[in-house]
Amino acid sequence: MTEDLREKIARLREKINQILETHPELRDATDEIALKQDIDAQIGTPLLERIQRSLQERARAIIERRPDLDHLFVD
Repeated sequence: MTEDLREKIARLREKINQILETHPELRDATDEIALKQDIDAQIGTPLLERIQRSLQERARAIIERRPDLDHLFVD
């Protein structure tokens, strides 16, 4: 299970990074979420789950601002 989660995290992180390279105007939205998540870190939640949740929130922020990019997150 842990290895599967690591692979999912790696794929999502790579997708986000690729999109941000192509659409740098979206970086502010994802950076804002990342900063808020650092402040609101949940104690007791396993690290991999926190990372996955963080990346999912960043992906949602991208999709909210650019719904046409939704298809890039289909796994």
